[in-house]
Amino acid sequence: MKESAESLERRIEALRRMKSFPSRELGIEDVPAARYTCGDYFRLECERVFRGPVWLLVGRTSDLAHPGDHRTFETGLGGSIIVLRNGTGELRAFHNVCQHRGSEVVSGCG
Repeated sequence: MKESAESLERRIEALRRMKSFPSRELGIEDVPAARYTCGDYFRLECERVFRGPVWLLVGRTSDLAHPGDHRTFETGLGGSIIVLRNGTGELRAFHNVCQHRGSEVVSGCG
């Protein structure tokens, strides 16, 4: 079925309106393509998002209810963190690596 000229013009205008949204008048800018392809930006993002002082959700406190309970969490940057409940009931987190040999200390949950 062939589309009428009027219908085609309405569709083109609707697409133009969609393309201009979000509106620059609202102060919203397009995300530059370099954010997805630039190695420098990637390194900066890793530093600020994954290595900076941020909260990372690794589970519920009830998952580590008893002293000695632990869970490991992959950071996404080639390392892992161990979260455990210590003997006094506190939740603690550490880099999951042996300081002497650089090996992973534990894996999984327990």
